[in-house]
Parts: sequence; structure tokens; C-alpha cells
Amino acid sequence: MERMYKAVCSLFHSVSIQRLERQEKLAEKRKEILFNEKRRRERVEDEKREKEMFDRGWLRDKTSRHYIAPDKMLEDIHTALVKAMSDDKWSNDDRLVIKRLVLEEGRLEDFEKYEDLFYYVEVLDRVTRRPFECVLLNDVVYSPNSIMYLQQKKKEMVYVNVAVVNFENKCVV
Repeated sequence: MERMYKAVCSLFHSVSIQRLERQEKLAEKRKEILFNEKRRRERVEDEKREKEMFDRGWLRDKTSRHYIAPDKMLEDIHTALVKAMSDDKWSNDDRLVIKRLVLEEGRLEDFEKYEDLFYYVEVLDRVTRRPFECVLLNDVVYSPNSIMYLQQKKKEMVYVNVAVVNFENKCVV
């Protein structure tokens, strides 16, 4: 009788251990499902936030994932263009015209004279020091269309509390 009691106890113990192992595997699977769902929700929220910031004029770099205000982006574009104008074929008057076109206001026709200057400009991200790329921008950041878009958003910045935007998001200083 004692042997039978030990066998039943052993059987009961092994069944309970198997049940605990199954529960542990199920808990791990549930934890992974929950983690994936949280990550998916964060990604959707992040894309929604990026679109909202883009509509305000803030661009986000693909690599660093930091936002930059339109006025700062225009300054970076101007700096890159001046760096690209280091040839002797560009005069000081050309540099002043480019400054006015980029930082103040320009029309698409005004950019045509400097078309070869806008062929390739290396606008660097302030955080990573790599070329700036924005996912939502259909063109490169230094194209005349992008510059005019940023100028328009710069004008609309008076309606935005920049300090709040910088506090709520990872922004370049």
C-alpha cells in the first residue's frame, strides 16, 4: 500500500509540475503578445504625432528621430548652400541673393538661376552629423519647393508655442 501511495504522490507531483510549466509557457506567450501590441500602438501613435508635427512645419530626421523647427532648418540649408558656394564662380552678390531666397522669401522663378547649386547639397542633421532625411517630405530638404514650404511654416510659427513643442517632443536645440 505504501508503494502505491508513493506512486500516486509521484504521479500527482509530475502532473502538477507539467501544469505549472504549461502555465509558464502560456504566460511568456501572453507577455510577448502584449509587448508586440504595445509596440504597435506606440508606432501608430508616433506616426500620427510625426504627421501632426510635419503639418506644423517641424521635420524629423530619419536617423536621429529628432524634430527641427522650420526656421532652424532654413538656417541649416543656408549654411550648407554657402558651403557649396565655395567656388570662384559664385560672387558675394550671389551669396546675398541665396541668403534672401532661403531665409526670407523667394519665388520658384528666382531659384532657376541657381539650379546647378541645388543639384546636391549636404544638409547635416545637428544630432548625428549625417545627411538630413525626412520621411514625410516628398523631396530633398534643400529643394526650392521644400524651402518655400518651410518658409510658409516659419510664418505660421507665431501661432505655435515653441517652448511647449520643444518640451513635449525630442527637438533639436
